[in-house]
Amino acid sequence: MVFSHFRVDLVIRISLLTLSLVLLVLALLHTLVAVSLVLVTLVLFQLVTLVRRLESGHRQMASYLTALACDDNSQQFNRLKHDASFNEFGLAMQQLSQHFKQSRHAHEQQSQFLNTVLQQSESALLVIDNNDKIRLCNRACKNLLGCTGLTDLSQLTELHPKLVDFLASLASPQKGLLALMIDQQPVQLLVHKTNALYQSQAVRIITLHNIQFELEQREQEAWQKLVKVLTHEMANSIAPIASLSSVANGLVLNQPELDSEDWQDLQLAIATIHNRSTGLMGFIDSYRDLSKLQSPTFEVIPLRQLFAQLTALFTQKSAVEFHYRVEPESLQIHGDKGQIEQALVNLISNALDALVDVPAARIELSAALLVRGKIEIRVSDNGCGILADVKQRLFIPFFTTKPQGSGIGLALCKQIVQNHGGSIDVQSTAGQGSCFKLIFKL
Repeated sequence: MVFSHFRVDLVIRISLLTLSLVLLVLALLHTLVAVSLVLVTLVLFQLVTLVRRLESGHRQMASYLTALACDDNSQQFNRLKHDASFNEFGLAMQQLSQHFKQSRHAHEQQSQFLNTVLQQSESALLVIDNNDKIRLCNRACKNLLGCTGLTDLSQLTELHPKLVDFLASLASPQKGLLALMIDQQPVQLLVHKTNALYQSQAVRIITLHNIQFELEQREQEAWQKLVKVLTHEMANSIAPIASLSSVANGLVLNQPELDSEDWQDLQLAIATIHNRSTGLMGFIDSYRDLSKLQSPTFEVIPLRQLFAQLTALFTQKSAVEFHYRVEPESLQIHGDKGQIEQALVNLISNALDALVDVPAARIELSAALLVRGKIEIRVSDNGCGILADVKQRLFIPFFTTKPQGSGIGLALCKQIVQNHGGSIDVQSTAGQGSCFKLIFKL
């Protein structure tokens, strides 16, 4: 029975105190002064010890309960467990302490697990309280925004004021699209904002998704579907023309009754039809490259070796001055060597076209390791540059500024880079040269 020892101890003490009081009354009635003094002293002693006993138990209980409230796991309740009067209470307190300890441990494990999930999530998460203090900024958010150690919204305002203004204008819950420039790269963000309570305090939960790559992929897939349809329909229409013109040309050769002038005119017309239809078939085949690009076969590509091979190849064909640099020299990427080489060949060929009649023509290939595990490859020239309106349409299939161009070179480059999980961009000023930048992940 709980507190049985304490009850027995209390009953004994009260009984002895009662007996002492009865004896004291009898002694006073018989005017036994000496005995009365002894009994008074005994009664006072019993009262003091009883009060101290009760106060000691209360102090111990208050101390242990305070320790539990303060998460003090060092208390073992030995004094209670070793005290016969409070033994069962001490054991109960020990079990309660162990229960709290296990609950706290489970809570800490759950908190660590949730924190690990948030940190490993590919979605960028930002939690901001009403005092503009940043309560959470996971690893994906730091990588996306290019910042570390964010503790206040004012720090984010210095880095990305456009983002902070957009968050302020966004209702909750609501989604919106925002275009940003991060590390000089265009980024399309899908922003979701919602309100919640955290530790009895209102907070704003911001989710950021970079959908730039997905948008470019969808755009590329749309162009591929269009190219497939166009090439299929054009090929079906032109192939019979090419075949029939060849047959007709053979028949004309076997018709000597035509006069010389008519025969020559007819033969010239049929030959022209045949040549143009054959040329159009070649034109269609070149566009099929966009829709039939194979999935990359990944391997390790030492960039210094690749640049040396490309430089040697084009140095033999052109008088343009070539340079290349790789920092660090051991830098390498994982990708399809043939496709990466083809993309760089296309970019170098375009650079050569831009360097016609340019004095001290120069092309530079460079590669460097960027922050947050990215590699940047640059193809730069000091040529005629690119006009602003042209730059916006460079990677669109069919678009070309060359009289004999097919308009697939840069579109193919973009598709190759995207298939490797990267991005491509161009910086150019008319009359000052161009720089194509290819960004890959390690």
